[in-house]
Amino acid sequence: MSSDAGKIMVGANSAYDMYVANAIKDIQSSAKKVKDGIKDAADTIFSLQEAAKIIGIIASLVDIAAVIASSIQDWDNLGKLPELVRNLNKQIKAAKKPDVGQGGI
Repeated sequence: MSSDAGKIMVGANSAYDMYVANAIKDIQSSAKKVKDGIKDAADTIFSLQEAAKIIGIIASLVDIAAVIASSIQDWDNLGKLPELVRNLNKQIKAAKKPDVGQGGI
C-alpha cells in the first residue's frame, strides 16, 4: 500500500469513527429526551391522580351538604349521614397514602 493510500485509509477510518461517535451521541441525546418525556408523563399522571382524590373528597362533602340540606324537609335523610361520613373518611385516608410505584425514573 502506498503512503497516500495509507493516509486515505486512516482518514476514512477517522471519519467513520467520528460518524459513529456522533451517531452514539445522537442516540444518547434522544434516549435522554425519551426518558425526560416519560418522567414528565409520570409526573402528569401523578398530578391527575392527586386531583382525582381531591375531587372525590369534594364530591363527598357535596353529598353530605345535600343530605343536610334535604334533612330540613325530611329528617329521615339524616340517617344517610353516617355512611357518607365513613365514605369521606375513607377518601381522605386514601388521599394521604402515597401511590404504589410512585418514584423517580
